[in-house]
Amino acid sequence: MTDILQSYAALSASSSSSDVSAVLQSIIDTSSSAVDASTRTELLKCLLRDLKALSNGSVSSTLSSDDAAQALLALKMLGRSPAGSEYLASPANLSTLLALSSSFKDDPVASSEALRCVANALVLIEEARTPFLEKEVDGGTFAISTLEETSLPDHIFVLSRILHRCIVSGPPFVRTMVESKWNGRSLVEIIGTKINTLTDEVLAGTRMAREALCDLLKLTSVIAIHYPKMVEAEPQHSKDADPNERIVLGDCWSHKLDGLLPPTLRAFMSLPPTSPSPIAIPLTNAIHALITIPINPELRPVWFGTSNTTPTPVVQRACDLLDASFSHYFPGAIDVDDESVRDRCKAESPDDRIDDLLLPLVALLTKFCIADEASRVHVRQWIVPDNLDRTVPLEGRADILGRCLRLLGSVYHPGLKAAVGEMLFAMCDSDAANLSSLVGYGNVAGFLFHKGVLNAPATTTNSTFNPSTSDTPINPITGMKQEPKQSLDMTDEEKAQEMEKLFVLFDRMEKTGAISPDQNPMRTVIQKATFGG
Repeated sequence: MTDILQSYAALSASSSSSDVSAVLQSIIDTSSSAVDASTRTELLKCLLRDLKALSNGSVSSTLSSDDAAQALLALKMLGRSPAGSEYLASPANLSTLLALSSSFKDDPVASSEALRCVANALVLIEEARTPFLEKEVDGGTFAISTLEETSLPDHIFVLSRILHRCIVSGPPFVRTMVESKWNGRSLVEIIGTKINTLTDEVLAGTRMAREALCDLLKLTSVIAIHYPKMVEAEPQHSKDADPNERIVLGDCWSHKLDGLLPPTLRAFMSLPPTSPSPIAIPLTNAIHALITIPINPELRPVWFGTSNTTPTPVVQRACDLLDASFSHYFPGAIDVDDESVRDRCKAESPDDRIDDLLLPLVALLTKFCIADEASRVHVRQWIVPDNLDRTVPLEGRADILGRCLRLLGSVYHPGLKAAVGEMLFAMCDSDAANLSSLVGYGNVAGFLFHKGVLNAPATTTNSTFNPSTSDTPINPITGMKQEPKQSLDMTDEEKAQEMEKLFVLFDRMEKTGAISPDQNPMRTVIQKATFGG
């Protein structure tokens, strides 16, 4: 497509604005497909040359101030291919793009397009990220300083994305980011202010506010993950934890990051549920960020307030979101592995799986249950209330309990299956006997088997709850009310019905991995009846 290059080269300072605009538009329209590598590079070189001349006030520039945004858009489109970004990713050109963003600060669209060129280059050319942070470009300092100054959602979006890439590829930089001052403010203070502002703008429907808050919360998450590992941070795990285990989310923390919690928690509490899925960006990003922040003595009042016994709004908020999400994806008493469940998720979020969408929220509730007794009791009463109707199979219920128990036997949602099991376990004081007595061993046998509990656990005496508020005993296997023992003098039909119940129960235990096929007594009975012996 050398004709595009020739058309641009033919422009001059005397060309009409309409001619310049037409040529730039032709570059925008064709840059993503038919432009060969050499032509692409030459066009980028010419555009950068003329944009620099324009920013320096040269009267001989082909471009005028009215052309800046369109020319930078053309530059961005040309840079969307690896060949284009490789040219833009040189330290000299990255420096030029940052300078252009500053030069055109009175034209927010042009300034933003220059930053987007940088972001695309850093995404596509990984090896450019380290030079971007080094002294020649000093892009990290530029990005944070600009983030501190700007109030434009579009700029916050791009700058957050740039800084996110810098941290992911060059984690040591995060220490400088957190420990330095930017116009007298720390990065944590800057981010907190921006999160609060963007939360208000999302609620007001401001353009690009959702996208900006999404990427700012992503930046919050990576800072919370990486910075504590760079310093002598406070361990958040128990003294008995294996010191050889790798550090995971929340295992260490620095109080320099404490200021990230209040604004992130406010975003979680304030952002409205979305449609059709009850959770989507930026709410999902707030949940991810909260998972990285510990519930330690200093932060506990921020998480839960000052009451030690009253469930807090944040716990109720998480319960409400999970209930709405489970109801949406698993309506009624549907089998969680039904094909329609996966089809719904594909239609609404083609790039996501249900595991990806819901697992973080379940993990957050598990975190609450582990850290706080009042939260644990609240979640337990929500899922398995004292007045639960135990005359019907628990796993067949069309409510949060039934959906959780059906997920424990899921094949297509392995991550969510494991996470729900951990949540139920945590709400029962992390005690296998408590969990079994509450919902029946048969419903959780597979989960407990994978935790190393190979047999039905004995009932403990230190439980903080009573699974039944009535005088009717509970069947320890099914979690249903135990019917009075029938006379041994049963009819053949009654015996067959009881045998069928046992067959179904042991078949379910075998499928969930609680017992192996050779441990299934019903299989043994059938084999003996069929083959003798």
